[in-house]
Amino acid sequence: MRETWEETGASVCLHPWHAAQRCPVDIDVHLVPDNPRRKESTHLHFDFRYLLISTSAPTGTAELETRWLSRAEIEVRGLRKLMDKLGRLRLPDRFG
Repeated sequence: MRETWEETGASVCLHPWHAAQRCPVDIDVHLVPDNPRRKESTHLHFDFRYLLISTSAPTGTAELETRWLSRAEIEVRGLRKLMDKLGRLRLPDRFG
């Protein structure tokens, strides 16, 4: 959650689904190529993905450009697959 704050400026909390399941909603594994500048050889990288609820809007202090997207606007194949997976979990769209 700290990384979300650092990169987006948005405050978040874990979705209640995690209290019952006690695990990430997804683990993405992908190959990272050699990076001589960082002295890293080719390796597998694991992204542990959690479902978060935004408790504040992103701020102007974000490290990355941040904006809300609709499902239709998501172009990255892996994120589209993740959204399909979340849809199968039948989670509510809104929380209050």
